[in-house]
Amino acid sequence: MKKYISGLCFLLCLSVSIYAQQNARIQSMGNSDIVPDISRTIYYNPAYMNDYKNQAQVSFDSPMIGIASLGNVMSIGAILNRGLILNSSFYTAGLARLPAVTSMEYSPHLLLGVDLTAVKLGADIFWEHSDYSIENSTAATTTKNNQSINHIGFLLGGNFVLSSVKLAVHAGIGFPVIDAKTEATVTTETKSESGFSMRAGAEANAELAKLNWTLGFDWNHLAYQFSVAGTKQNNNSVNVYTPYIGLRTELVDNVLLVAMEKSQLAFVSSKSATDSVVNDTLVHTVSCGLEKQFAKAWIFDSLALRGGLSYAITNTNTDTTRTGSVEIKKGYVTTLGPATPYLGFGVTKSLFTFDLVVDPAVWSGLFSGPDVARATMSVKF
Repeated sequence: MKKYISGLCFLLCLSVSIYAQQNARIQSMGNSDIVPDISRTIYYNPAYMNDYKNQAQVSFDSPMIGIASLGNVMSIGAILNRGLILNSSFYTAGLARLPAVTSMEYSPHLLLGVDLTAVKLGADIFWEHSDYSIENSTAATTTKNNQSINHIGFLLGGNFVLSSVKLAVHAGIGFPVIDAKTEATVTTETKSESGFSMRAGAEANAELAKLNWTLGFDWNHLAYQFSVAGTKQNNNSVNVYTPYIGLRTELVDNVLLVAMEKSQLAFVSSKSATDSVVNDTLVHTVSCGLEKQFAKAWIFDSLALRGGLSYAITNTNTDTTRTGSVEIKKGYVTTLGPATPYLGFGVTKSLFTFDLVVDPAVWSGLFSGPDVARATMSVKF
């Protein structure tokens, strides 16, 4: 019982964290996120939760996750402060039509896991929600104003072992909608005419030529349309395709090398009956990292020293505009880099692990040293 109480206290005390992309360990290795880590449950596949039972982790400036086993097969967990799931275009456009709702809340995610040893299953269930409601009454009339934005859905995952290949698949759907109704002498309404999101992907992992290879693909789709006072607005869609490949290997005793390449192609379009605008962006990111583990260090059970580098090439097509049969297409603008280095370390004592990463390219002052990019605390309970 004590270990569950300590884990719960740890979660409650660290619940002030806010959203960012990775934890300190992954970021210190150049954001090479194919390294096995509990954070992959958050961003890749909920089935990975079965590998991290009775653990909790929070990064200051990142999400918090906790997973508890319910016997040998079942497990339950939660993700807090994950950040918003969809492409920002939906939230920006939706909130612009809801003047009283100024932001979208970071809602908790419920995790459910089933561990059948050879097959591991997971589910991430979420409901993003913000609303506003007010009623004003005078002698002449009563005015009601109700506004809300919602995105409810789920992501399912499954991890399997096929001969010498580990296969992980995931798929999920969501329903993003807005609704704003003002009831007075005349009733006006702005609402979603349609809203649908979908995510699917797969990842394979295998040993080849003494290297551990990972090959994966992820697809995110979003489509939505609003109507204002009964008039349909533009049809909007977002499609993001993300293939990636990477490798891990042990160079010498307890020295891990990881390297990966990730490409992300995003299409954002807005179409009416007579014209359309399409923006597309292609980002290539190359990253690598090293991690050296020491069994004993001062008062700590273990020490890890880390370093990494990431470099991105971004190609942006500002827009392709079609009006009737006329098409105007602007060329790509390419942005190179910069190359971003990272340095970090991690220490473990008993059930607790602390990781820190700094950005040596950013110095706060002459004597203060580099900025602390992120700190992460983990506990096993």
